[in-house]
Amino acid sequence: MVDRDNETWIVELKGQRGKQRQEAAFQDLGNSLLPLVRWYLSSYSTLPPPLTHRSYHDLDQLARDIVQDSLLRIWQKGLDLFRGDARFLTFAKAIAINQAKQKLRQLWRRGEEPWPSFNAGEMDEEDIDRLSIAVRSEMVMAELPPEKRVMLREVLQCMDRILAGWCSPREREAFVRKYLDGLRSKEIAQLMGTTDRAVNLLTFNARQKLRQGLEKEGYTLASLLAILL
Repeated sequence: MVDRDNETWIVELKGQRGKQRQEAAFQDLGNSLLPLVRWYLSSYSTLPPPLTHRSYHDLDQLARDIVQDSLLRIWQKGLDLFRGDARFLTFAKAIAINQAKQKLRQLWRRGEEPWPSFNAGEMDEEDIDRLSIAVRSEMVMAELPPEKRVMLREVLQCMDRILAGWCSPREREAFVRKYLDGLRSKEIAQLMGTTDRAVNLLTFNARQKLRQGLEKEGYTLASLLAILL
């Protein structure tokens, strides 16, 4: 893949340097997103009913479909929304992950079964790894220089410890559902058998405990931004 800076990605994807470069840019972007989406789908030990017993070829085709949906969304809205606060590839990868989340939720609903429940008492090591912030942040890791990857991984591991040790199971569940799975408070409330207001309170408590825990470990907002910027 040809490396590009933010400005080059935008102008080439918009076709401002000709149709040939535009097609090459979309091809390169799709090739960058496909491994991430494949990884995301493979990270789920329990797939939606419509995907149960599907072959690797079927899952690979699903990944390709999600990438195409992501490219379309980037073309229709993403290019105008991008403000240059992060690397464009990081921005594009976040869109692809959101598209994958939406697709899986649609498939769970089509199968007339709920999105899998998070039950801390029944989670094994594989489930914990699948839900961890560190694993979910691999797309960010890939965009950082080696020395910052080490620093960020340490912060993410600390965040995982705080969520596990400082938060109640329901606080942790609400936090994971909202900030990792991208669900809305109403959807989380239905899954947890509670109200939107209660979900908002649980996520607020989790955020407060996470902030306090990070500060106790010596991490400030300034130090975290220094790693990411």
